[in-house]
This record gives sequence, structure tokens and C-alpha cells, in this order.
Amino acid sequence: MRKAAIAIMLLGWSALCHAAPDNMLSTFDYVPTQVPFTHILDYGGVLGSEEYVAALQQGPPYLITHHELTITHPYFGPMCDLGRIRAGEPEISGEEAAEKYRQNRERVEAYIAAAHDAGVKVVTSYICLMTTGGEPDRRLGLWRFWDNWDAFDEFNLPPEPADPLTWQQRKPDGSEHHFYTKDHPAYKPMFRYSNCVNNPDYQAWHRWVVEEAARAGLDGVFVDNGGSLRCYCDHCRAGFDEWLRDRYTPAEIAELFGGDTSMQANLSAGDLRLAETQLFWQESIHKHLQRIRGWGAAIRGNFYVYPNGLHGRAHYMATRFRDADLGMDENSSGDFGGHPGIARRHVVAGLYMRNVNQNMMSFRWAPAIGANCRVSMMSYSGYPKRDEPNLGPNVNVGVLGLAEAAAFGGGGTYLMYRPTGHTWMAPVREEMNAFFARNADLYADHYPWGQVAIFAPALPTYFGDRTVEETARVSLDVLSAHGLLVDLLTEGTISPEALARYQLVVVPRVRILSDAQMQALVGYTNAGGRLVIVGDDTATRDRLGRNRPDEARAQLLQAAAVVLPGTLTALEADGAIELPAPVRDQEAGDAGGAAGGAAGGDLLRFAAYVDDWARPRELTVHCVNYDVDIGTVNDRVGSHEDLRLRIPLPAGMRATAATLHAPGAEDVTLPISAAPGVAEVTLPRLDIYAFVALELEPAG
Repeated sequence: MRKAAIAIMLLGWSALCHAAPDNMLSTFDYVPTQVPFTHILDYGGVLGSEEYVAALQQGPPYLITHHELTITHPYFGPMCDLGRIRAGEPEISGEEAAEKYRQNRERVEAYIAAAHDAGVKVVTSYICLMTTGGEPDRRLGLWRFWDNWDAFDEFNLPPEPADPLTWQQRKPDGSEHHFYTKDHPAYKPMFRYSNCVNNPDYQAWHRWVVEEAARAGLDGVFVDNGGSLRCYCDHCRAGFDEWLRDRYTPAEIAELFGGDTSMQANLSAGDLRLAETQLFWQESIHKHLQRIRGWGAAIRGNFYVYPNGLHGRAHYMATRFRDADLGMDENSSGDFGGHPGIARRHVVAGLYMRNVNQNMMSFRWAPAIGANCRVSMMSYSGYPKRDEPNLGPNVNVGVLGLAEAAAFGGGGTYLMYRPTGHTWMAPVREEMNAFFARNADLYADHYPWGQVAIFAPALPTYFGDRTVEETARVSLDVLSAHGLLVDLLTEGTISPEALARYQLVVVPRVRILSDAQMQALVGYTNAGGRLVIVGDDTATRDRLGRNRPDEARAQLLQAAAVVLPGTLTALEADGAIELPAPVRDQEAGDAGGAAGGAAGGDLLRFAAYVDDWARPRELTVHCVNYDVDIGTVNDRVGSHEDLRLRIPLPAGMRATAATLHAPGAEDVTLPISAAPGVAEVTLPRLDIYAFVALELEPAG
């Protein structure tokens, strides 16, 4: 994969020099866009099912994830029979368990081979970043396996580690820390434990689980609970001391931390110690995910690492998940579920509530950050109570979900869950597999190119300040609804060169700004750029969380075209801010959208990419129509006909050819009407998703 020689600021385990890090985060090469793909997650019984494998042959997913392909139980080990325990029956012997393990391995190997033969490229199974289960007093679950370690010698076991009780995450007072709850109903009569990835004995157990997966032929692992680390054990305390001493000089530790290198116990402190504690945990997870990749790759050559744990905060791709292949955003909350499109819920007497679901923010983080990781969107039909008829996925929602990944994520996927219960999934995968493969060159190795940038750094989150996330989300929603091409920028992608590409830059309540970031924004306005600041408390703290005097931030506030006191609302965007011209030609209109005219157009969203920032020869503009009804009983799509677009071009370039690409349709050559800095094209029809590829040349 081609990588741009662009420094992205992300943290490393140790700094290159002992001085307070200028951007708090370290560097890596920017990874451009990737080809989107299809994905199945299915925790149903698949081993030994010839029917299931046969069904995979229609629209085989690029990636498939199962639970039962992990040969040992990822929580309890290979000797636990929870059904027998609950029934009060004796469990099988160590010898019987070892024989059962051999048989299970053969079944797993056979399934993996069959899935590959069906066309699946990457087969993964479930493990957990931190969970084990058992009952130490009664020697159940993992403790029974630990007591019978020698019975599994033939399966490449490492030397017996210390008792699993010593692996646990700890609170500041030394007591056990549990995510979820120790007395978890699904584990009864045993308990659920949360282990520390910095504990070498836990690492030994985890390594064996991963290596056994690789030896069975798995291409990688899905790592659940991929953000669950909040530990103050001795290993973490020692690691944090080293972390700080690698990042700061002794004089800075004395000045900034009072000479105290202990972790922050108060998670609401909002200070530099909290930020460093949280960044240390992030890097601990990152290093463990890299261990997992290394353990598997030593056996398989390549090993796919797919953690869960974005959960609406996809900026974690900039820290803990930056070298992962994929990160799951488990979109389970909300009255309207998480599937993209128009959701309706019945209130009373024929009255419905309506909501437009979209996942743009999560997907936009990936090209903004430029890490290797992309987003896998797992959506629910409401939570905790599901409403499949009104909020469940259907064939059109499946296309729209994959369109979001393709258009806004620079790659990634929309997860299809339990396909045997949804007959529409295979045809959608088949169509989108063909479409992505046919246009792979137009998806891969491209770079975001927009009219408006929203600067949304990740660092404030680690100080406990989440206002940037929410204000950036609102700004993206409002500006995208105006038909604009909107990108995100982060710590790693903000630079004078990057800012210069945009007509407008929005800073959404970023209270913590470095001096260098402030100077870049002021320089952008001095060069003619328009800056909108949301929040008059912007830049009140420096990169180390110290209060900044008003006079030190005055130049930035004065440079802004507008300083809004709260959030960017639709009303303010309509009047107070001079916006670029929208991509959709508002005056021309179109015969589209079941909602009709402008309302239908308000459900259109756009994103654009170029093949090279410095010398673009290709511009792709992706069009996504959210006028799609969600629900298994619904199938309406508000299509658009004769949709006229006015596509802004990179400076000094003109379009020489335009081609429309849409799933399930032949490519169409589009006539171009040229105007200064713009290419005007008309799409004969837009159902859910299509993109226009423009060939460029110097206008000279």
C-alpha cells in the first residue's frame, strides 16, 4: 500500500528526545484510502454446516467473523462445560477435554478451508482483550484449566503462568477493577474477570489463545472490549513511571507533575496527569494489539487484527487502534437504532416520529486521521429493545450502509449480522463485491479533498473534555446538509499546506490548542482563508492543559470571520457564515426525493477525493442518498432524476472527462459544462449511491 510521506502526530511508547512532546502525540505515515469491502459477523452454529458454507458462495464476504472458531473458550479455557456446571454434573476429565479439543480443532480447520474455498478472503474468530471467567474457590472455568495445565502439553502450551487472580486489573486502592460486573449473569455460577494487558502472565495466556488460532488456519482475530483498560496494578504503575520519564525531562516532571510520576486516580481531574494516564492506557492497548498481530504473523505470515471499541468515538483510530486493520463501532444506542436511512417510530393513533440516521462522523475520522485502521459499523435495530419491522435493515439499508463506508470512510465496511435470517444480504454483497472490485483503482490510494475542514483534535478527550467531539459532529451535520464537501482535520493532519486546500475552516469549541496550531490557523486567515470559531472559550488552555491568558489567544479570535458562542446551527449557517457554493445545484432542482424538491435534496450527502494533493489528475465525488426507509417491512427509496451537480475543482485544474459509476448499473459517460473552477454534470438518476470520476488536467 502506498503511503504519503506526511507526518501524522500520534503517541509512541517513548519519545525520541526527553522533552515535553510538542503535540503530545507521535508520528506515522499517512495511509490513503482503501477499497471498501463486505463483512459478515455470525455467532450462530456454523461448524459442520454444509448449508452455511454453500450459502457463502453467493456474495462471499471479504471478511467473516465467528465465535466458535476459537478452539479454546476465550474466557473459560478448554476444560469448562458451563452446561454441566449449571446442571450440577461433573465435568469431563483432562484427557477427555484434550481429546475434545483435538476434535474441535479438526472441525475448525475444515470450516476455515471451506470458507476460503467459497471465496471468503479473511476468516477471523472471537477473542477478548481483557476477559476471563471462572470461580477460583471452586476451581471452575479458567482455574480448572490452570490446575490441569500439563494435560494440554501437546498443544504448544507456554510455561505455566502465575495464578489468574494475579492477572486482574486493579483500582488505585489495589482492589479488583471489573468492567461490566464481576457477578455477570452469563457467567453464573462463575464470575467475570477483567485482566491487564501489561501483565506478562496474562500475556502468556493470551499468546497461546492467539497462536492456537493461527495454527488452526485463522487469518486473524476479532478482539472484543478493545478499549477496556483502566488499571493501576504494579505493572501499570511501573510502566507509567517509565512513560513519563521518556516524555519529559526531570525538570519538566518537577514543574508539571511536582516530581510525582504516579498515575491520576481522579478521572474527572481534567489535568495533564489525567491526559498522560489515559494516553498511557491507550498506548498499552496499542502495544498489546501489536503483540497479537506479531504472535499470529509469526505462524501465518500475515494476521488480521480487528478490535471492537470505537463506540461513536472513532478518533481512537488515532491512538489505540492506529495499526489495526479495522475497528468496530458498535452503534447500539438511540430510540431509532443505528441503521442508516429514515427511521420512523409509531407514537400514537397513526402519529410517527421521524429521524434521519447517518454515521458520517464515525466514518469521516478514518481519512482525517490517516492511520491504517478503518471503521466497521455494527448497527442495531434499537437498543435494548429491538424493533426489526420499523428499525431493522433491509436490502436498501444494506446498500446505504456500504455506501457510507465507501463514500465517507475511505474504506471500511457495514457489518451484516446473522445473514441466514436476512435473505437480501447475499445479493447485496454480490452486487457490492463486484462494484468495489471493478472500481478498486478509483477507491484505493486517494486523499480527502473538500471545501470545508473541521479541525477536531483528539487530545482534549484525554483531558476529559468531550465538547470538541459533539460540536464537531453538529458542525459536520449542518454543513453536510447544505450540500458541501466537508472533511475533518486532526492534530496529525493540520498544517499550513493542508489548511490552504479549504475555503472555510471551522474550529468547534477546541479549548486545548497548542501554540503551533494557533499559529497555523492565524496564518491560514492571513493567506485569505475564512475561519469560523465555535465557542468563545476556544484556546483557553495550551497543549499541556495550562490556562492561557486572554491576550495570548486574542490574535486567533480576531482572525476569525465569525466567533459563535455555542454550536453551529442551521440558522447560523444560513445567515451568519459565508459558505462555499454547494455541490448540488440548488437552483436547478431535480425530479427527486420522495420527500420532494429541496427536502429530498437535504438528504443528499457528498464527499470527494483526489489521487494526489499536489498534482491531482483524478477527482472522485461520492453521492449518498439517505432518503431510504429503514425497517424490514419497508422498501421505499426516494430516488433522484436529472440531479445537477456543480463540482468545485482543485485550483488551476479543469475536467476533461466525467464518468458516473453506480452499483448494479453500467458506467455512464457524462457531458461536462465548464465554468471557472467548476465542472457541471447531470446525473440521469441517483438511487442510493453513485460516484462521479473526473479526469483532470492543468487549465493553463
